[in-house]
Amino acid sequence: MEKQALEKVVADKEAEYSRAKGGKYLKRDDFRQYAANLRGKNSQYKQMKKVIGEIKNEVLVLNRTKNILQSRAEDLGDFMQNLEKQKGITGYSNIEDQLQGVSNQNEALNNQKDQTLQEITDIVRQIEQEVKDKKQQLAPEI
Repeated sequence: MEKQALEKVVADKEAEYSRAKGGKYLKRDDFRQYAANLRGKNSQYKQMKKVIGEIKNEVLVLNRTKNILQSRAEDLGDFMQNLEKQKGITGYSNIEDQLQGVSNQNEALNNQKDQTLQEITDIVRQIEQEVKDKKQQLAPEI
C-alpha cells in the first residue's frame, strides 16, 4: 500500500517535472547504462588518440629520414660525377642510364613483336581452316 502511494507520488512528480521542463529525466538504471556507455566511449577515444599520436610521431620520423636520404642522394650524385672525372670516365652513369632505357625499349619492342606474331599465327590458322572447310564443301562436287 505504501509502495503504491510512493509510486503515485513519483509519477505525479515526473508529470509535474515534464510539464515544467518539457522533458523526462533519466531513471537510475538508464543513467547507469548511459554512464557505462560513456565510460566505454571515453576509453576508446583515449586509445584512438594514443594510436593517432604514435602514427603522427612515426610520420615525423619517416619524413626526417626521407629528407636525410634525399640530401645524401644528391651528395652521392655529385660524388659520383667527381669520381668519374677523377677516373677519366666522365658520363659513365649517364651512359648506364641510357643503356637501361634502351634495354627497356628493346623489351617493349620484343613484347610488341610477340603480340604481332601471335596475331599473324591466329590469322594464318583461321585462313587454313577456311580453306579446309571450302575443300570439304567442294569435294563432293569434284
